[in-house]
Amino acid sequence: MSNEGNPARALEIARHLSGPIDVLVTDMVLPGMNGPALAQKFNEFRPGTRVLFMSGYTESEEFENGQVPAKIAFLQKALTDKVSELLQRS
Repeated sequence: MSNEGNPARALEIARHLSGPIDVLVTDMVLPGMNGPALAQKFNEFRPGTRVLFMSGYTESEEFENGQVPAKIAFLQKALTDKVSELLQRS
C-alpha cells in the first residue's frame, strides 16, 4: 500500500519527527478519515500547526454539513495539480 494519501502514516511521521511542522497540507477527502479529522488529530500533538485544505470537490459533504470552518485556508485542487504538472516537466 502506498503511503501517499494515508492519514494514519502522516500522523505517525508527524509524531516522530523531531523538527517543527509549520503547515499541514491535506486533502479534504482521504482514506479512513477526512481532512478536518486529520487536522484535529494532528493538532492534539502539534498544537498551533496551520492547516491548508485542498480538494477537487468543493461541493463535498464536509462543506455541505458545515464540518469545515468558514475561515479556513482552502486551495482548489486543480491549481495544485497544474503546479505539480509544471514542476515535473524537464
